[in-house]
Amino acid sequence: MKMLRLDSELLVVTQYERDRLHALGFDEIDEINGDTPEEIIEHGRDADMVMVMSNYLPERVIESFEKCIAIIRRGTGCDKISIPTATKKGILVANLPAFAIEDVADHAMMLLLALARKLPYQEKALASRDWVNMKKPIYNFPRITGKTVGLVGFGHIGKCIARRCRGFDMRILDHHRHVDPEEEARYGATPVDLETLLRESDFVILCCPQTKETRGMLGKEQFAMMKKTAFLINVGRGAVTDEEALAEAVKNGVIAGAGIDVFEHLNLFASPEGQGPCYYDGIEGIITTPHSAANTAESTRESIDKAMEQIERIVTGHFPSSWVNPEVKDQLRDRYKD
Repeated sequence: MKMLRLDSELLVVTQYERDRLHALGFDEIDEINGDTPEEIIEHGRDADMVMVMSNYLPERVIESFEKCIAIIRRGTGCDKISIPTATKKGILVANLPAFAIEDVADHAMMLLLALARKLPYQEKALASRDWVNMKKPIYNFPRITGKTVGLVGFGHIGKCIARRCRGFDMRILDHHRHVDPEEEARYGATPVDLETLLRESDFVILCCPQTKETRGMLGKEQFAMMKKTAFLINVGRGAVTDEEALAEAVKNGVIAGAGIDVFEHLNLFASPEGQGPCYYDGIEGIITTPHSAANTAESTRESIDKAMEQIERIVTGHFPSSWVNPEVKDQLRDRYKD
């Protein structure tokens, strides 16, 4: 079998990964970065499986796959993959729903603390030997204990963040599609509607996927509902917010600040050449990180092992433990079993 391994420059293929794939029956591993659709089409036409981290797999690319039985997403979100096209062709799209959840939760809390304690200001004050200004009212920090955090999304990552917030004795609100009051109570969270969450939270953390329902969910109107002292943190997907409106909200003092790890208009997995500026550039009160929340040494090994578990299930005639196009199951019942 042939595996097309994309994003080979972004996430270099290790010998450990190659050995695992060979052991699963892939005698050919085609390692490419996949900078253009044409390159992916050329190499993927005869691939039995495709493994992708961050590359786009639009309709015309997937339509060109002649032998592919599965696309393995080495991560959680699959918004860059044309799921309807894969489903039409009977291709399973498997993902890793519990990937790097502790790491992303850590990152969210890092942004929360950095915003609350005005870390960039403190660093700048010390570097400029202007720490006397730290005594001015603008540098008064909010006490985190007792503050309200609102989690938009309460999946694996949301629950991990809630555990951390309980350690700070914070009040926890959450808003998501599948409310389970008993489960949320175990995490100390109270499910509320989005408007209530925005109005009452001191920290709003976005940890939801990008879907038709969540795309553009927070814009000028929603930011105006928030407290002027509130912070917004996004470790979910950039397109959940109107980025330009968020930048304006912080710049004009509608909200106190933001911590952003994900972007709609920047591809942090590609070369910066030819990409436009970031809406948040140069705005005091906004801390940005380059989509690095999941990046730890442990998560890299974890993603390999979890991906191999999915691949092993498929090559041994089983459905993967998680896949994002359940509609394809009826087409493949003769090939795979639960």
